Amino acid sequence: MDRTESKKTLQTVEHTFDILEAFNSTASLLSLSELSAKTGLHKSSVYRIVKVLSSRGYLELDRITKKYSLGLRLVDLASNRINDLELLTEAHTLMLRLNAETSLTTQLCVLDGTDVVYLDEVNSASVRHYTNMGYRGEAYCSSLGKCLLSSLPADELEWRFTGYKFTRYTDTTITSFEKLRAELREIRKQGYAVNRGEKEAILSSVACPIYDYNGNMIAAISLGAASFLLVPETIRNLLPHLQRYAKMISKKMGYPIDISL
Repeated sequence: MDRTESKKTLQTVEHTFDILEAFNSTASLLSLSELSAKTGLHKSSVYRIVKVLSSRGYLELDRITKKYSLGLRLVDLASNRINDLELLTEAHTLMLRLNAETSLTTQLCVLDGTDVVYLDEVNSASVRHYTNMGYRGEAYCSSLGKCLLSSLPADELEWRFTGYKFTRYTDTTITSFEKLRAELREIRKQGYAVNRGEKEAILSSVACPIYDYNGNMIAAISLGAASFLLVPETIRNLLPHLQRYAKMISKKMGYPIDISL
């Protein structure tokens, strides 16, 4: 792309934001002519941009008035951000309590495509494993990621992993979509996921889901420790604690569940 094309692309992006920002509480419905007047853009330019925004759900056309309003796609994006902020606020205190109760590292993640994004972490005193908040990691080789992937419909799961390249990090790493799909079926049945040293052989973890008021799995919380400590018996002993705190956070996010805080 030469300098002229780059400049035109940047102008188009700026004009797109000019159009979106033209809508406000006193101008929630705008025609193409009104958008042109408010932005100072030629009507033909407004039409081209509005056509793309409408096709992606960012604007909606009222067939009667022939005017546009902000679309539900913007609401979805804003809701995701608000939910993440609320989730962080509600979860952190409980993560501190879970860490104090178990002396293990606890982490909070959300799913983005085939990755997990780390939102919060409280480290244990014995095994410190610092993860930068906002860090992305492969979902297929973490308990948090597998827990979140287990909530996806079969067709969406297959679509996300079409052409995906699995990397073998350790002897226990899942290396194919077929193996991942089989494990996710088990995770859905049992209600929790385990990472058996699948990214780093020395670290293992167990994760449980967090739900919102609609019953959607929006995040997962985990307890992690050195692999030699997190044996099956230990996991069985830890699960009631982790499940209880996952339910507490879900309740704070509006999920209807009967549990004492």
